[in-house]
Amino acid sequence: MLNLIIVVVIIQFMKSLQKENGKHRERRYFPASVKEDTIRKQHHKCAICKRNTSVWDFDHKDGNRSNNNPSNCQALCPNCHSKKTHGLLKHEKKSSIVWALRIGIIVILFLIFIKLVGIVE
Repeated sequence: MLNLIIVVVIIQFMKSLQKENGKHRERRYFPASVKEDTIRKQHHKCAICKRNTSVWDFDHKDGNRSNNNPSNCQALCPNCHSKKTHGLLKHEKKSSIVWALRIGIIVILFLIFIKLVGIVE
C-alpha cells in the first residue's frame, strides 16, 4: 500500500513539473507591437538562419508560452521555427534545472524499484 502511495505522489510530481516548464501553460500570443519591434530589431531576418522572409513565426525563446515579455520574442522563418519546435537544432540546450529534476525523478524511481524487488524476494 505504501508503495502505491509513493508511485502516485511521483506521478503527481512529474505532472506538476510539466506544467511548470511551460508545456501545458495557457498560450498567449505576442501583441502586434512586440512582433513589429522584434522584426525591426532583427533587421527583417530570421533569428536563426539570418535569411530574409515575408512570412514570420514568433517564438517564445524560453519555451514558456505564457511569457510575453518583448525580450522573450524572436521572429523565425517557418522552417527554423519547425526545427526549433521539434528539437532539431544543434545549438538548442535544455535547462540544467530541468535535467537535474529529470535525473532526480529517475533516481527516485530506481530506488523505489530496488525496494519493491527487495520486498518481493
